[in-house]
Amino acid sequence: MESRDLYEQYRSAAPPLLPIFDTQDEDTKLKSYVEERVNACERVKSGIVKEAWKNLSFLSGDQWAQWNDYAQQMMQDDSDDGWRVQLVYNYTRSIVNQLASRLTENRPVPIVHPATDNEEDQHRARLCEKLIEHLWRVQKMSRRHHEFVLWMLATGVGIYKVFWRQDHQVQAFEGAPDEMDDRVLDQYGQAVMTAGKPGIPVAEVLSLFEFGWDIGARNFETCRWMYHTTTVHVDELVERYPRRGPHAKPDSPAAHNHFGMSLLRTYQSSEKLESPLRDRVSLIEYFELPSKRYPKGLFIVKASNVLLHVCDLPFGFLPFITARHNVIPGKMTGDGAVKDLRAPQRQVNTKESQRVENANLMAQPKWIVAEGSIAGDYIDDEPGEVVKYDPSLPPPRQTGSPPLSPEHGSIAREAVAHMFELAGINDLARGRIPAGMSGRAVGMAADLEATLLGPVVREAEGAIEDLGRMWLRMYHRMSPPSRTLSIVGRSRISEVVAFHGEDITSTDVEVMAGSSLPNNRSHRREQVLMVANSGWLGDPADPKVQLKVRRLLEFDGMDEVFGDNTVDRRHARDEQTILLRAFNEGQPFPLEVLPNDGHAEHADEHDAFTKSPEFQTLTPEYKLALLQHLAWHKRYQQREQMGIPWFAEQLKDELPPEELALYDPQFQQEQQQPPQEGPPQEGPPPEGQMPPDERNMMLEQAMGPTPNPMEAPPPGPAQPEGLDPQLAAMIEAMQMQQQAQTPGVPESMAGLHGPGRGNYEFYSE
Repeated sequence: MESRDLYEQYRSAAPPLLPIFDTQDEDTKLKSYVEERVNACERVKSGIVKEAWKNLSFLSGDQWAQWNDYAQQMMQDDSDDGWRVQLVYNYTRSIVNQLASRLTENRPVPIVHPATDNEEDQHRARLCEKLIEHLWRVQKMSRRHHEFVLWMLATGVGIYKVFWRQDHQVQAFEGAPDEMDDRVLDQYGQAVMTAGKPGIPVAEVLSLFEFGWDIGARNFETCRWMYHTTTVHVDELVERYPRRGPHAKPDSPAAHNHFGMSLLRTYQSSEKLESPLRDRVSLIEYFELPSKRYPKGLFIVKASNVLLHVCDLPFGFLPFITARHNVIPGKMTGDGAVKDLRAPQRQVNTKESQRVENANLMAQPKWIVAEGSIAGDYIDDEPGEVVKYDPSLPPPRQTGSPPLSPEHGSIAREAVAHMFELAGINDLARGRIPAGMSGRAVGMAADLEATLLGPVVREAEGAIEDLGRMWLRMYHRMSPPSRTLSIVGRSRISEVVAFHGEDITSTDVEVMAGSSLPNNRSHRREQVLMVANSGWLGDPADPKVQLKVRRLLEFDGMDEVFGDNTVDRRHARDEQTILLRAFNEGQPFPLEVLPNDGHAEHADEHDAFTKSPEFQTLTPEYKLALLQHLAWHKRYQQREQMGIPWFAEQLKDELPPEELALYDPQFQQEQQQPPQEGPPQEGPPPEGQMPPDERNMMLEQAMGPTPNPMEAPPPGPAQPEGLDPQLAAMIEAMQMQQQAQTPGVPESMAGLHGPGRGNYEFYSE
């Protein structure tokens, strides 16, 4: 069916087109309001568009095309010099792809700051981080972000458009059967974003050619209005706007809707690619921030000749995110990476083409022929050709072509080196490591090179921060039903969590600085091994230290080496999930210790869980039960280290003693010692050592009985007879004073001379 018949069919079945406002004049004024701003921005950014098309032509390999100011497009050189060689050695594409790969090698790590220091808010902030990771995965944002970075490098600016999409497929999975009503539409035919309906925030990558901004703003952050121009199929337009969409007349061919087809139309004649199917409609979505005229902002959707929808600004912010590359102060957009590469790339193509032309000229040199000396107009390159000429005239002869200067090759090679130097890519990044260069030097050089990517990395990470904030704000505003999020959590283990829109208490998103920068894994592994061998991480023979080293080495796809995705570790993590679920449902402690568990892995995982924020939310009873559970694992682990298998204790009452003694050394020792009747008898002392009773007897004989510290001290010795009573009283007083000053001191160390001084010292003085 032709597009004209399709348009007439939709229009005949549509209701009459009534004005959105009171009169048609008000609708016309609003359409003119949007068209004035769009036209003004398109005139201002014409120079930026020209440079962007030149950069894209070099990136795509059409490096001999020229910009036509009259046609406002790139045109191929259609000169009559068919012998001209126009080679293209597209180093530009290789450099841009390498830069884009280095900028998107690692996924940015988002961090959501909690609203308060409350434990509940901190837990909700972690749930928001998991929501962002879930949306990043399900929308394949790694692929989209790579395209976003390519636009940054090619045209100088990358653009995200964020919007909320309600999908019947999402409702089919998440909504109840009685909630599967038709799409909610307002009086203008626009799909209403109803809170509580299943949906998802979506990020779409735009190009510079379909995006416009406030021409009076100093930068994108201060823009008061932005717009998005695109083309949609008639069927899609009628589906989105069933009341006013059928009145929009198709005005664009199918080939105009995609950048790839537009690129072909630009480089070739438009008549060759003109599509007979004009089934597309030009669409403008205009967004304006709240102001005194529009307190809630303004959102207008306009087709080629019809005002489709007018309402308040959705979510209260402009849904566009921008990031620039090679920023110039005072310029809205950046210059990108391709602009600096165009001049050396052109030199490479020119010099290599001249070398091939010179080789062709030497293989087929020119001829000097006297006019009228030969029959015909030229001499071809047929081997063995007989050339007949007039002998009265000079015979034909070949001209000598001088050899091409070697400077052509030198200039081309220097131009290539300049391109990589301008792009900030050294030999190490290209895999060319000089001989004899140590791993430490390679790592330092890689770190220095990463500083060159700092500005563009900050721009890209800032865009991801804004994207995360918009996602959370949209999710909080719409408050969809509870959703199960599946993410790759710690140690690349899949985690499943439940999330609700009410869990969003903060939208302050920050991307960990430098998380998207490339990592030199070989250098990192060398550092880890050096630190591990030095013993800084602990005893290298300790299994925990070995596991830590394997984690730091990051062996992808090698669970046997990585050791963190084993069956026992997954079982331990499942136990923690069961524990938290039972705690939230008010059930008793659900875990038990089985003798055949991997006790070392269970103990390690449960011990790490006791230091997590989730453990702090448990009640004291649950904490004590988990610690007891961990203690039993430790007990079994210790028995395994002693060489006692777990089944030795389980079969202790069933196995014969001689077989049980093979497994349990403690049982074997008990079997070797015959039972004794009565109190246990102590064995003889080792050779060369006296029994304790004999030692005590000899000590008492030499120094008297050992006083009991719990009894009162015995009375002092009687004074010799015939001693002066005054002197005896003085000696007794001094003894009592000395005993009072040194309580608890043994008799041998507490004489009149003070503690610690023997009589021989007194006599020596």
